[in-house]
Amino acid sequence: MSLFRKFRCLITKFLPLSVALLFQITAAGAHELRPAIIDVGVLEGAPDHLTINLTFSGEAFLAGIDLSAVSNTDDSSGAGMYDELRAMPPTSLAERVTSSFATLSGKVTVKSDGQPLSLELVAVEVADEPDLNLARDTILEVRSDLPKPGEAISIEWPPAMGALLIHQMGAGSNPGTDYLPNGGVSQTFTHANLQRGR
Repeated sequence: MSLFRKFRCLITKFLPLSVALLFQITAAGAHELRPAIIDVGVLEGAPDHLTINLTFSGEAFLAGIDLSAVSNTDDSSGAGMYDELRAMPPTSLAERVTSSFATLSGKVTVKSDGQPLSLELVAVEVADEPDLNLARDTILEVRSDLPKPGEAISIEWPPAMGALLIHQMGAGSNPGTDYLPNGGVSQTFTHANLQRGR
C-alpha cells in the first residue's frame, strides 16, 4: 500500500472520532447538546449477552426535541419541557426514562443478520450535575441475547436523536468504530470483533 493510501485510510478512520470529540469539548452549555455514545461489547460479568451502554440526553429525548433540526434546545418548541426535566433530581429523571424505555427501544434498533434484537433495560443512571447551566448525561445499560459468531451486528439510530458515536468496549478495541452525524445505520461488525471487557 502506498504512503498516500495509508494516510488516507488513517484520516478516514480517525476523522469521525475527532469530530465527535470536538463536539463534546465545545458543547458545555445545558442547551447545547453533545453527540450520544453507544459502547457495545461482551462483559465478563455477562458473557452470554451483548451489553450496550447508551449515553445520551434523557431530557432532550423526553421533551421530544428533534436534534436533527436544532443544535440548541432553546431553538426548539420543547425548550420549556427540557428545562423542567433538567431541573429534576437525577433519581426522578431516571424514573421517567425507565418508564419511557419501550418508546426508546422502538426508535433505536440493534440488529443481528438484519433481524432486530430484543433489548432489555438493566439500569439507568443520571449524572449528578447540580449546575443547571451545564448539560448532564443519562446512561442506560441495556442487554440482548448474544449473536452467534459471524453474524453481522449493526445499530440503527434515528436522525431526530442527533449524532451518535459508536465504540467497542474492552481493552484493545477500536475506539472509533463508527460515527453517525445524522442518524442512519452503522457499519456492521461481528461477534468475533468484540473484545471482552469488564
